[in-house]
Amino acid sequence: MPLLRRRRRRRLRRLERARRRRFLAGAAFTLVLIAGSLIHLSRLPLALVPEAHPADAQSGDFVAFRTEPVEDVAAAGAQLTYPYSVIPGGARSAESLRTAIAADPVARLHYANFDLAKVRVVRLTEPLVAHVSYRIGDRVFWTRKPLLLKADETLLTDGFHYARTRCGNQLAVVPGVTSADEPSAEALEIPVAPPRSGRPDHP
Repeated sequence: MPLLRRRRRRRLRRLERARRRRFLAGAAFTLVLIAGSLIHLSRLPLALVPEAHPADAQSGDFVAFRTEPVEDVAAAGAQLTYPYSVIPGGARSAESLRTAIAADPVARLHYANFDLAKVRVVRLTEPLVAHVSYRIGDRVFWTRKPLLLKADETLLTDGFHYARTRCGNQLAVVPGVTSADEPSAEALEIPVAPPRSGRPDHP
């Protein structure tokens, strides 16, 4: 009898050790899967965020960013023209935005999401990171990655949607349609040289 009990105890210990090894192996496998998933998600490009149609690009999160009203819209920035502008020369007031939209069907479609009756000019009081729309010919696209807007830049807003006064390019938390021919962030920031004025000099 003592021999049988010893054999039974040894068998139970072997079974317990086997169960413990299976449990540890399963736990280690689960941890590896979780770690691999976290690494994969951290490497996903921002462009894989589900797209929003340009007219419905989500910008509601911007209400958390600090802005201040601009009373003197005439001082809302120098009249420079930037490449890839949705509105060439920009729109520095609600009135100029409405005028530009009335004259340009591409801009009018892009601003279908704006409540034009509520548009006002504000100034960023802190930097803002956002996807930015831009125009190539008669088509409007969005940057794949968010760009940095500096504090003091002026924006048009209806209280929910935002656009840059300098070019009419809108901002969004989630980008709309992107393009393989997307310009660099630097190219979006360099203004176009103004045309030379006056008559040419004569020798």
